[in-house]
Amino acid sequence: MTRHIAFFVFPDFQLLDLSGPLAAFQVAGASSSEAYRLSVVSEHGGEVASSSGIGVTTRAACESGLDTLVVVGGRGVHASASS
Repeated sequence: MTRHIAFFVFPDFQLLDLSGPLAAFQVAGASSSEAYRLSVVSEHGGEVASSSGIGVTTRAACESGLDTLVVVGGRGVHASASS
């Protein structure tokens, strides 16, 4: 059974807080093509800039059927939480 894990990012997220956990699930699932389905999501979808200025393309977070949602850390988390 494939598990869908989504990583939620917001403007000014910490790139390492996305790439580390994303790579960990990718490596853990390498032995089985059906272990994990990974996606990066944001409030509206599209490109979201990290605190280092590197943009990441995302899907809109309204997708259903998630097994796990990981909220990525970073200095923009407070602004995102209050909006």
